[in-house]
Amino acid sequence: MKDYTLTELLENPSFQRWVYRNDRQDVQRWQRWIEQHPQHRKLADEAAMLVRGIAFKQHSLPDEVIDARWTALNARMNAGKAQPKWPLAITYRVAASVSLLLMALAGIWFLSQNRHVAITTGFGEIQTLELPDGSKVVLNANSTLSYDPASLHSSDRVVHLQGEAYFDVVRKQQSAPARFVVVTDNAQVEVLGTRFNVNHRRSTTQVVLTSGKVRFNLPEKELATLKPGEKAAYDTRKQALTLEKVNPEFYSSWKQRKLIFDDTSLTELVQILEDNYGLQVIISDKTLLDKRISGEISSQNITILLKAVSRLFGIEVRRSGNHVYFNPLNT
Repeated sequence: MKDYTLTELLENPSFQRWVYRNDRQDVQRWQRWIEQHPQHRKLADEAAMLVRGIAFKQHSLPDEVIDARWTALNARMNAGKAQPKWPLAITYRVAASVSLLLMALAGIWFLSQNRHVAITTGFGEIQTLELPDGSKVVLNANSTLSYDPASLHSSDRVVHLQGEAYFDVVRKQQSAPARFVVVTDNAQVEVLGTRFNVNHRRSTTQVVLTSGKVRFNLPEKELATLKPGEKAAYDTRKQALTLEKVNPEFYSSWKQRKLIFDDTSLTELVQILEDNYGLQVIISDKTLLDKRISGEISSQNITILLKAVSRLFGIEVRRSGNHVYFNPLNT
């Protein structure tokens, strides 16, 4: 038997039967291959985990909830037609190459007067940064972090975020502790020294605290003070704040290039595909919105991710350029 890549194993029907132990000959065949190629055991284990994929849970949502999500999705699809996104390359590999080239040429630039720094990631790209004050930032796909380097040595360290980032902030002691403030279009997150995830997409800013303490503010007032394991989200359109207890790992797993789902709706998955990968998702049947998902899967390869979604949801997933179509099977 030849050497295999991860993608080849995932697409190999014999390997899939070995994973599920439903064919004796295939089980024996792949056990021999692993014994003869022990250096590939880790690859086989990783592929088996992806084949087993993630557990999908079915829940009966109220009709009014499904109708509301269907209306929102249709509005977003129509808006996408009016203002089409810049198309991705046909393959993820080409898209990644283009993103790396753009990052090398224009990822960090200086506005000549203010020496203002801006770092931008492309679709499907994650970048790790160290700020001048020693704080660490992991910038998720399709995001921009900007700051004035001089401010990061002052008593008020301020950065601006569009998209999503995970912060590990250094606590600086001066005459008074130096604040660190993350500013989005509709809110501010103020900390002294802590680790937290900020997501600013569409009209909502969401903060999930891993350790330490943060204040979640609007420009004119304080909304909430978070403790570890808490999530706050502020929706500008509804002018509403929600607070809840969560597992922070679920919200920062993207740093390890994996997605962890906890009873996650198809609507939320669609937003991840659109925001992080630049895809436009078209859903032909609103009953698919009843699907929910729990578990984890690698997000490093969008092709593998879409295949896993298709297999485990039991739906047809078809991609054409940067458009992805979700359809029921046999339609």
